[in-house]
Amino acid sequence: MVFVSETYHRDLNVKVICKYCQEDPPNLVENFSDGDLVCGTCGLVMPGGPIVDTRSEWRTFANDEGGDDPSRVGAASNDLLPGNQLDTIISSRDGSTGRARELARAQGKSTSARNERQLVEAHKIIQQFCDAINLPKQITDVVKHLYNRVQDAKTLKGKTQDSIIASCIVIATRQSDVPRTFKEICALTRVEKRDLGRVFKVVEKVLQEQAQAGETEAIANPHMDSSRTAYTATQATDAADLMSRFCSALDLPVYVQTAATELAKKDAAKTKLAGRAPTTIASAEIYFMSHLFGMGRSAADISKIAGVSDSTIRNAYKLLWAVKDQFMDERWIADKSTQPVSSLFGDISATDSSSNSADESTPYVPEEDDIFPAQQFFASAMKAGVLKNVDIESIYDILRQARAASLTAQPRLDMQRSAADPSTLSILGKILLRAKSAVDTPEAALERKKLGYFLLRSANTPEATIFISRSILRSPTATKEETEEAIATLSKLAQQNHPDAAVILGGVLQSHGDLTKASALYKIGAEAGNAEGYLGLGRIQRTNGNHHDALSSFKKAADMNHPYGHFMLAISDPDAPESMTHLEAAATKGIPEAAHNLGERHRLQGNKALAQEWYEVAARAGFQISMVNLAMMLKDNGEGKKASVWLEAAKRGGGQVAEDAQRYLEKWKTEVEEKKGMCVVM
Repeated sequence: MVFVSETYHRDLNVKVICKYCQEDPPNLVENFSDGDLVCGTCGLVMPGGPIVDTRSEWRTFANDEGGDDPSRVGAASNDLLPGNQLDTIISSRDGSTGRARELARAQGKSTSARNERQLVEAHKIIQQFCDAINLPKQITDVVKHLYNRVQDAKTLKGKTQDSIIASCIVIATRQSDVPRTFKEICALTRVEKRDLGRVFKVVEKVLQEQAQAGETEAIANPHMDSSRTAYTATQATDAADLMSRFCSALDLPVYVQTAATELAKKDAAKTKLAGRAPTTIASAEIYFMSHLFGMGRSAADISKIAGVSDSTIRNAYKLLWAVKDQFMDERWIADKSTQPVSSLFGDISATDSSSNSADESTPYVPEEDDIFPAQQFFASAMKAGVLKNVDIESIYDILRQARAASLTAQPRLDMQRSAADPSTLSILGKILLRAKSAVDTPEAALERKKLGYFLLRSANTPEATIFISRSILRSPTATKEETEEAIATLSKLAQQNHPDAAVILGGVLQSHGDLTKASALYKIGAEAGNAEGYLGLGRIQRTNGNHHDALSSFKKAADMNHPYGHFMLAISDPDAPESMTHLEAAATKGIPEAAHNLGERHRLQGNKALAQEWYEVAARAGFQISMVNLAMMLKDNGEGKKASVWLEAAKRGGGQVAEDAQRYLEKWKTEVEEKKGMCVVM
């Protein structure tokens, strides 16, 4: 017979047993009224201190109405939410009397409760977005904290919640050294890149102002904690910041990632790929390094990770290959020193899964995230005959040369090394200042603007100089020194009877009240056939009460097909038979005031359909009064939702019109609530 011994296990069951009755299982009763545990057989009070009553503190009828029995415990406190978070929540179960709903509605009108509820909802959205891109809890909390600070500032009224959240995610990831590109955040939040760029700039400004205010208060009060308002301005994402994430996704070892990061920081690579998006630069450098270390990844594979087209990656790689001798490090090829550098890559096109690799004759096409405008802008100028004796490939070569020269702080592009003539440089500079790239982030817009001015300075022609001066005078951020320099430059050209310079300088003098000198300068432009000269001259004549001469000047500007010439002629003589024709000409050429006036005239004539159409044209062009008028007409037609949308748009414009729009919105909201109340009573 074989005896099998049982394995010893420690008995971890702890039982409270009455020492007199010794009953197992024990007959114990919880006396919640006294907080005691009592033996049900002999009445002995068991030692161990008072017990905690876990039952609800009020009478409930959960068994009658269904649902969980409410208890006195709630969610854990959240440091990212304001207040003590001990607010009372009114239950919706009241025996079907309807009073709980009325009480809940009254409580919902509380401003503090509504604000906190909105903040909780925003935090839920932030959590969803951060979880979708696998951000850790620490970064998610930073995003929530930044959002709270921005909301407390109350300076982003009119901005969408998603765009504010997207901006906070960009800032938090940059501060935590795990940056995400604008393209990734836009795909995540479905916010347009243009809107994200605008809101991001405002959010950073708000956070910087809060940080400065916190530092000032900390100096006055040393015991105050200023850490919650501290903020360090973020830097634009560069290729080196993306290497870790991209290489990990491509399953490349650490030494390949390190070498690719080193390459991204080398001046030769930066100069050759200047003007390209960080994602493109990182992709090309990973493509280069993966093949150098014998772990080649195809352009198609990298394209899926980085979101850049494979043809763009190969084009950028070819630029790197051309200057490889300038940045190649011996440490990268130490174990392959017996082979020439070219043999380390083998036939990359053969290993690449894409068969349509670009050859040397393929013109450069900017990728989606490039700061350069897309090629259709230049193609349109070439088709119109503005750009001559140049092709698309040459244009992007000129832009890359200019970008590289601007990074080295050169005042102008070396004309001997560049194949461009001054006229081409001037036109390219204007296109860069007016056009937009595929993604209009603040960084890309600023770089494109600087490059545009650099090209105009390199052209060094009177037209380019006038364009720069006019842009400075129109810029709200121009310094006093820049403005004075622009005026001095225009004065020199005006003394040489240059019509465009004279007209612009006349506008400056007119804004300062010097109508006599402004009129003389406008005459120089008008005599040279400048429509702006006739227009400015007519406005001064109209101000001085010379109605007949003003109409004559406006007519000459209109004959030159100047849109404001048509508009001024129409409003100066509204009873003329051709007044409506001039208004339509101005409106179709993009003058919102003309479209608004057409809407007013059609409304007074009783033609509501045409009035609504012209109001909408002006409203879509950003004319506030037309937005309100259009909303009124839509409301009368029973389209309340569309009307509210236009009033919200008018609110974002500010001023008296925005106050009127807010008043109408509140009035309509009150009317809707009153109708709902009447329905409930019935």
